[in-house]
Amino acid sequence: MPEGLNFFGGILLNTSALAAISCAVYYFLRRKGNFRSNIFLGGFLLVFGLALIRNGLVLFNILNPENLYLALLWNTLWLGPLFFFYIKLNIYPHYILRGSDLKHFVLPLAQSITHLIFIIIGMSNKNFQENIGPLQYPIEGVLFIVTFFPYIILSFRYVKFAGAKKETIPLWKINKLNWFNRIVKVLFVLAFINSSYIILNFLSRFIFSNELSSLPTFFIFSELSFGIVATWISYQASKLILGKAYKYLPEENSPTFEALVKSELPFLDADLNEKRFVDNASDHQRLVEWISASRAAYLRKLTNHPSYTKHQLKSLIYRSGYPNHWIYTKK
Repeated sequence: MPEGLNFFGGILLNTSALAAISCAVYYFLRRKGNFRSNIFLGGFLLVFGLALIRNGLVLFNILNPENLYLALLWNTLWLGPLFFFYIKLNIYPHYILRGSDLKHFVLPLAQSITHLIFIIIGMSNKNFQENIGPLQYPIEGVLFIVTFFPYIILSFRYVKFAGAKKETIPLWKINKLNWFNRIVKVLFVLAFINSSYIILNFLSRFIFSNELSSLPTFFIFSELSFGIVATWISYQASKLILGKAYKYLPEENSPTFEALVKSELPFLDADLNEKRFVDNASDHQRLVEWISASRAAYLRKLTNHPSYTKHQLKSLIYRSGYPNHWIYTKK
């Protein structure tokens, strides 16, 4: 049983893993918000949670960090594309995924397949595990940095571009874009801190032939910096669940929800939490029905508008604020 800092670090990582995986399950099942963006965020949190479990097992001294079987939990190249598409589909919910988008998942899929191949070979060849183990994680750490940061930067550019013309954007969308902006900026800083550990360990391993990760304190703080990234995203994801991520109303004593409808069109936000605007069940039900009717009316308006005649119905459904196209097609 590990003691002291190791044990404390393992507890923190497993707590972060539990939070990330719990949020992931919720987003996979979530009925609000853009269905596809929920799936991408759920996948992002699940990959992070599994990676943290791997790190927790190492800190608890249950498994060796170079054990090839731990690679089943370590698929960090998925994180960049999953986060990027979560942001993109939130900003542009009407975007229809294309075959060309698959290029973003070539490296992540290759990483997962490579891990499985290594495990199969390692089962029959113990020397293979001893030879590949010390090289695998440092190299994958550098690949993670090379791929993750471009996706963070690309996500930031999408957020900035979407908010460029604030005078034509509803207040709730401005606040939502500001929330995304804060998430991406903090994520960049936290990822940069974690990447510093990865780069130092890589240079130490391949230049000085001595891994810094073999030092207990360096390894623990390196893993904790990784866990903080997942904790930050899980915290923001939970705020969205509770409807406290961003505001719809300009001030505390602002007009009622209904009074903002004509200028703000809040029903276009698939993440709209109507419970924030009512105090009892009957009012809640009436508001839900009103939101549904408003989205249906807006969709009819789009389908009859000459500018959208060539757009797919699925795209118009998402553009109208529906969480997914099945909600509308079932009616």
